Amino acid sequence: MKAALMKAARPMKPPAPGSVAHSLAHAAVLAVVTEAGLALVGGLPAFCGGALVLAVLALATARYVAGADSEDRGHRDEARRMHARQVNLGDWRQLVDRSLRGEDGYGPVLRHRIQRLYDARLLERHRISRHHHPERVAELTGPQVWPWLDPARTDPPGPLTESDLRMLVDQLHRL
Repeated sequence: MKAALMKAARPMKPPAPGSVAHSLAHAAVLAVVTEAGLALVGGLPAFCGGALVLAVLALATARYVAGADSEDRGHRDEARRMHARQVNLGDWRQLVDRSLRGEDGYGPVLRHRIQRLYDARLLERHRISRHHHPERVAELTGPQVWPWLDPARTDPPGPLTESDLRMLVDQLHRL
């Protein structure tokens, strides 16, 4: 009994700076001070309005935090990059034609776009990334496709031919 009282009398350690508990403690203090200020300045209507806004913000934050890991296994940055450019098919035909003809500068652009398509498919269907799970992606795509997707490789394995492009698209559909 005496040991339990001694343990209860010991002061608690404050949360480590930068931790979730530390951030929540600061947010709670800020919320209480804000609510007190609203109650003093605006009375009951301001207090209730502030409480409603704080509750909505808390629910939105909790939903975001709870869904962060389930959406894309913590690679939220990778998923955001997929939406950085408007997706359209307007210039694909021209890009493919010029790349297959060997015109300068079009091959790397087409390779990059194909890699982005694979990134989207891998993230959507398998919840993996070429950058974070290269050995798993290499296993899924096969030894013929992987050299075109390898993020560590800066140059393509050769000029893109029509048969290579068909192989890449076929494998993308199979994923």
